[in-house]
Amino acid sequence: MGWGGEDIVDVKCTTSFGKDQDRQYDVYINMDSNDLHGFLRRKKLSQQEQDFVKRLYQTSVLLYSLVLYNDLSKLNGGHENLLPNVMKSVSKIALDLAYSETLIRSTEE
Repeated sequence: MGWGGEDIVDVKCTTSFGKDQDRQYDVYINMDSNDLHGFLRRKKLSQQEQDFVKRLYQTSVLLYSLVLYNDLSKLNGGHENLLPNVMKSVSKIALDLAYSETLIRSTEE
C-alpha cells in the first residue's frame, strides 16, 4: 500500500457471514501520517509520552474508522472511497480531542 503523509486509514471488510451476522475487518493505519508527526512536533514530549500518544492515535483512528465505516456502509455504495477522505479530516483533531497533559502525566506515575 503506497501511503502518503496525508493518508490516514484504509478499512476492508474481509469476511461477511450474512446480513445479520458478524463481519471481520482489516484496518490499515498510517502511523507515519503528517497529522501524527505534526502533533508530536508541536508538543515537547518525552519518549514515553510519545509512545503513549502513538498508541492513543492508533486506537482513536481505529475506533473512529470502524464507526464511520459501519455508518457509511449503509449508504448506497462508494463508502470504501469516502472513508479515507473523511478520516483525513477527523485525524486533524483526533489527538487534540483525546490528548490531555494530566492523562499523560498519570502514565509516568
